[in-house]
Amino acid sequence: MPNEVQHNHGPKLLIGIPTLGRPVPLEWAMAFKSMNPPINYNVNFSIIFGQEIGVARQALAEQAVSSGCKYLFFLGDDVECPGHTLRQLIYRMEQDPTIDVVGGVYVAKAQPAAPLVFRGNGQGTYWDWKVGEFFEVTGLGMDCTLIRVSLFERLSKPWFRTVDKDSNIDGAPQAESWTEDLFFLHKAAEEASARIFCDASVICPHWDVYNHKAWKLPKDSLPMRQKGKIKDKSALILGPLCPLADETYDVVHAMNTYSPDCDYRVEYSNLPFDKEIFDFVIVTEPLLDVDRFLPEFRRVAKSGAKIELNVHENLHPERMAERLGGKLDGSFVELVNGNSISN
Repeated sequence: MPNEVQHNHGPKLLIGIPTLGRPVPLEWAMAFKSMNPPINYNVNFSIIFGQEIGVARQALAEQAVSSGCKYLFFLGDDVECPGHTLRQLIYRMEQDPTIDVVGGVYVAKAQPAAPLVFRGNGQGTYWDWKVGEFFEVTGLGMDCTLIRVSLFERLSKPWFRTVDKDSNIDGAPQAESWTEDLFFLHKAAEEASARIFCDASVICPHWDVYNHKAWKLPKDSLPMRQKGKIKDKSALILGPLCPLADETYDVVHAMNTYSPDCDYRVEYSNLPFDKEIFDFVIVTEPLLDVDRFLPEFRRVAKSGAKIELNVHENLHPERMAERLGGKLDGSFVELVNGNSISN
């Protein structure tokens, strides 16, 4: 008897779609068709019709666990995810195994259209971010969200539940209300100290199919703002802010940890900037993983632009400068993008 060919080895992704069976807009269908996972990734699909949303999500999560999936992606039948969604969110997970949940952004169908992004329960929508940023949150809408399936093993059941109840405790009225997505994320944070992130490079229209209207971020909202440029040259500072001796640069400040003072919260291996836009890139944070991040620094720097890296002392900056074809400037290794600096 010939050996049976195994088709389902390797990481598996379950795409779960809870739906009441309403029609989907053509734009959703075309986006769904173009939304491809990374190369050589096994993908299964599961659609649950006509169930209350908390019940449907619980069933989909149970299926992801029982079938040995690595990731579960929840997709709403009215949320149009861009083609790079799965690749981008899986990339985030693969680069940092401590991330448990990561999702894109879509807005509520209301005026004004507030994004379903939260930092703190009971505090309303979190607005203080920019498109392209990557930052930690406490809550997200669940219809464009990737979950590491191993998280469910660290949680008590039910994982998803819609709560809307009134009660009296010692004669005092008490009310509790949770949507199923915030119920899950609150439980994940409380029971498993789960790390939950928003990837604002994934921005999704939210469709009202019956009126054929796509709800989107308001054009004048904080997430849509761009840092203005008034000088001819621009510098990118990654890490703690430092003054530049040359004041002729417009400075963009980005960090890979939360800081209300920086312009962007980013992951250094996936910067939210176009290629070749900075005249100077300086990394003030002591770097250990230079080889991983340097290609991205080179991508956003113009040809001939100076790149300065604060190389961690454990990497022996002198040797690193020699290997990279640069020169040592204090604790910084100085490079010219596209060229080598001879000593």
